[in-house]
Amino acid sequence: MKRFLCVFAAAAVLAAATEGRAQFFDDFDGDDLAPHWSSPLAPPEFQHLVWAHRVEGGLLWVDDLLFPSSGGSNTNYQYLDTFIPPVFGDFTAIAVMGLTAGSHRSISMRLSGTQAGGLGDFIYNENGVVGIGVGGTTVLPTTLDPGLHEFKMVRTGAQISYFLDNVHLGTLANSNVDQGAYWLRLQFDVSYPAGLPMAPMLVDHVSVVPAPASTTVVLMALALSSRKRRN
Repeated sequence: MKRFLCVFAAAAVLAAATEGRAQFFDDFDGDDLAPHWSSPLAPPEFQHLVWAHRVEGGLLWVDDLLFPSSGGSNTNYQYLDTFIPPVFGDFTAIAVMGLTAGSHRSISMRLSGTQAGGLGDFIYNENGVVGIGVGGTTVLPTTLDPGLHEFKMVRTGAQISYFLDNVHLGTLANSNVDQGAYWLRLQFDVSYPAGLPMAPMLVDHVSVVPAPASTTVVLMALALSSRKRRN
């Protein structure tokens, strides 16, 4: 009986330790972007030609976008990529981000797999539209107040569920379920030429958390281990 209680206690400790352990987490603490973020649009010494940004108060502030989306386009953009150790199986990915009062901007989070296959997208623009799914192809009219909001993607089996401020927006099938979550992108867009005043966009934190290990599975593993020691 004592051995069983010890096994149970150890399993509870392991399960609690696994719960909420992030594979990736960035809360933009400090005064600059962490080195794991990169922007393929320009080398580091020319980033000032692409965008104006700052990291302060635990937030990433995107103050201006200078790089044209395409030749002759009035839309400017910037994106930040980070790569993480692949998360196979179920996970929860969260970006707390938003827009200050203003117009003509959008902000998005994309999560891709180990073979660059899209796992899920959240695209929010201030016309009150949120796009979900790979490429944000399913659009949902909504109304969000200026400020920060939580955008969450949860993979369960072959499906991705989307939540906005913990409200379930929809669940979509994903054909890349066998791929590990590996590549996270934040993208910022503004639909007028550089040089015009742009109200800031904000990111508070981003995380990718694997689904916690089942307590039952941990229990079984510890019980088997205990049995082997007895033998």
